[in-house]
Formats: sequence, C-alpha cells, structure tokens
Amino acid sequence: HPEVWTPSEANGVDLLIVSLKYGALPGAVDSIKEAVGDNTIIMSLMNGVDSEEIISEKVDASHILHSLIKVASCRYRLTFSCDRIYS
Repeated sequence: HPEVWTPSEANGVDLLIVSLKYGALPGAVDSIKEAVGDNTIIMSLMNGVDSEEIISEKVDASHILHSLIKVASCRYRLTFSCDRIYS
C-alpha cells in the first residue's frame, strides 16, 4: 500500500503528480501549494487544458511541467480495447 502524506509532510518533494477529477482541482490548490518546495516540479495529468493555469494562480508557474496524457482505447459496441481498431 502506498504511504499517504499530508501536504505539510510532503513539503519539498521532488515531483508532485496532480491527477484528480477536474472539479476537485480548485479545492486542492491550497494543498498543492503547501506541498511545493523550492525545487518541486508539478506535473498535472488531468483532462482539460487549463489545470496548469489554475495551479499557477497559487503556485509560481516555474514549478509546472506542462504535460499531457493519451488514453489509447476505443469502444466498439460493448467491447473495450487498447490495441485493436474496429471499422
């Protein structure tokens, strides 16, 4: 099981990965700010295109590594696949 830290316990981590539901981000920004130290990099892996901007309202943008994710899956009728393309 992963160890869970409070934002103050995590303060100064090297890498902070932000991955949560978009609607929860505004409520999490203060906790993100508390965890960021002088050399912390923040990688936001969320849906949407403005999570970095929302985070940078409280945390200096120099800490943010702009990132993206791609979900490689498709749905065909009731079947999901990660490597097949249905036509």
